[in-house]
Amino acid sequence: MDFNNGGITYSIVFQASRHFESGFQQRYSGINANDWRMPIIRYGLNFFGWKERLLSSNYTGNFEISQQNWNSSARRVDAVMHLFLNGLRYFAWEYNGLVVERYITQGSARDGLKVIAADEFDSMVLFKIPELWKYLAADRDTEDPSFCRMKVVGLTGSQIQHRFPRLCKEGVFILSKSGDIYFSSKAMHEQVFESMIDKTIARINNLKKAWINEVKLSRKMNPPAINIEILNRGIRPSHGTQRIAIDFVPAICIDTESVKFRGSLREFPIYAVCKWQGKPETDCHTWSVKSNSYENALIDAARKDERGLLVLNALMLVKTFFQNAKTMNLPLQLVYVLKTYHLKQIMLYLLGFLCYKHTHITIDGTEAALIYFVRVMDMVLMNKSLPHLFFSDVGILQNVIPGCNLHCGRDVNLLENVSTESASQAMKDLELKLMPALGIRWVDKRDLDQGSFCNDFVTNVLKQRPQIANSYIIKSAEALQQQQQQQRQEKQQLNQQQHFLTRIHQIGNMRTMRGFAEQRPQSDLVVKHFNESLNRFDLRVGTARPPRYHPYILPEGVRKFAGATPTYF
Repeated sequence: MDFNNGGITYSIVFQASRHFESGFQQRYSGINANDWRMPIIRYGLNFFGWKERLLSSNYTGNFEISQQNWNSSARRVDAVMHLFLNGLRYFAWEYNGLVVERYITQGSARDGLKVIAADEFDSMVLFKIPELWKYLAADRDTEDPSFCRMKVVGLTGSQIQHRFPRLCKEGVFILSKSGDIYFSSKAMHEQVFESMIDKTIARINNLKKAWINEVKLSRKMNPPAINIEILNRGIRPSHGTQRIAIDFVPAICIDTESVKFRGSLREFPIYAVCKWQGKPETDCHTWSVKSNSYENALIDAARKDERGLLVLNALMLVKTFFQNAKTMNLPLQLVYVLKTYHLKQIMLYLLGFLCYKHTHITIDGTEAALIYFVRVMDMVLMNKSLPHLFFSDVGILQNVIPGCNLHCGRDVNLLENVSTESASQAMKDLELKLMPALGIRWVDKRDLDQGSFCNDFVTNVLKQRPQIANSYIIKSAEALQQQQQQQRQEKQQLNQQQHFLTRIHQIGNMRTMRGFAEQRPQSDLVVKHFNESLNRFDLRVGTARPPRYHPYILPEGVRKFAGATPTYF
């Protein structure tokens, strides 16, 4: 007999178990696309041997996720989330008309930016209370537009108590000192949703016999997100055990903006999630406004564009270095100063500048995109400033999505609380650890395109904010010495102890011009193009730093190949 067990029946669990193998999920299109995106890997044209050295490195390695691993994890997450929707919807009616609508994919698994393993997925659980919604007004924070408070307008305290007794019992409504009544995000998270989730997990775990494979769910405290862990043991011992984490937060839709994007008018829903962390305890009723619908549009467009894909791949390589550095317990200040959301913001800026504004800049490989990515990392650390693209009044936003006004004329600096000492040490780690691991270096010759890009970024994004006083300047000799030590240990780089010209001779003959594949140097035009291509990879942008050594560039712009003809591959 298929009895109802808190909205979770034997047949529903058995169906979910079958979908662990086949998968199911209602999909949406356009801005409402609601699925998990497998990363698209693009390398493009790069220096000869760069990709091979990168993939064999302990710091980066092969960050690609296999199709089998991705499909298996995505199917399990979809099946479990559908079970949760059934349970949450069943228990929601205990809370005065609370309606759980659907879950919305987000994070790197939705954006197609997941690296190494498909073992973490993020989503929002969209809900509403129809009877209450017409009385709620989003009151944006006067200092930080990324936060808001949901103010109850048009209802007195006694009316609220009469209409929503259970929600009042759970402390969802807060009376401020000014006499205003607010809808508390913390109470909805801790008193309502955590309770419903615990009941749902208990119902699912009680129906063990309905699972084809052994599956167990558990919840972890990780405020403001609710973390669910799926432990799945295969039918055979050889199948092993798979652990997948699902982080989701309750969310509401506070507005919808009609904005022109890529030539057409589109509607962008604005969500707010139960996130009060980082705000004073007295502001536990605050909600975090999300810009993910705009971010999704930019990333979706980038996944269909070759330049955009190269920028996305640059982000994934930097993320891989960060994850591996933490796994290996490396004492790098860089990976603690810049978080994943900082790296994502840098990626969004690069999409805006390189794909919408400075389209003349040559980006034909992931290595070239990485140079701009690292250059922006260096600038934001030097200035201790990274304005949120959508919650700050930055000029580039109007080049990408004209009319977007989430910032309300104010700025949110994501590095505001970073100390000068931490930023200086992070810059040191960037040059001595990150750049050698990614196979890129500073050079001693200025590139006009890159200089124009950086000047534009400093002027229109950083707005010429003060730089770090007496910032740590790394001497070229020290940087070179540490690079040589690391290359000797890993035995993956060229021998940097040889004489300068000898080293140039070795590396110069290894350079590839894949753009000239199937060609031979028949004329001076070909040789000229070869030399110009070598000039492209340049991180020197007219800062206060001294000229930096680079093994690919000879002094005074003279190129020599020790009597040898440049090699074409």
